[in-house]
Amino acid sequence: MRTAFCGILAALLLYLLPETSRAQQPVPVDPNPLERPSSMTVAKARDATALFATVAKVIGDNAFAIVSQDIREGTIVATKADQGSENNFDKVIVWLERDFQAPSEFVNIYFLYGRFEKVLGRSEPVRIKVSAQDEQLRVGKLKQALLTLGQ
Repeated sequence: MRTAFCGILAALLLYLLPETSRAQQPVPVDPNPLERPSSMTVAKARDATALFATVAKVIGDNAFAIVSQDIREGTIVATKADQGSENNFDKVIVWLERDFQAPSEFVNIYFLYGRFEKVLGRSEPVRIKVSAQDEQLRVGKLKQALLTLGQ
């Protein structure tokens, strides 16, 4: 009798308790901290519009095609396709912000880079992780040219 009662109780508990082990997928963990990006350099510039034009020229001189630019927001988005492939490309976002302590003298220049490739099972190219060496190889000259604007 005791074994039958324990068996019924175990079956009832299994039926009533939520199932968590088989159906739940593991949650991917993002190792990157959530923080505001820091500027890559600070340029001494009284005329932010002229600096914006210079940044756009530097981007174009480094074989990137400007996809969009917004002078009001100080943002430039540009891409550079791999030779022989329209699916694989590098993308950069560069934006300018006035310095809060000395807005009439300094402009902060920000830079973000992403590598996009066509991946099996996806209809559009997706952003992939790249090593620091690959990033340096692909956008190192552009980054260095932008850094010189701050010197």
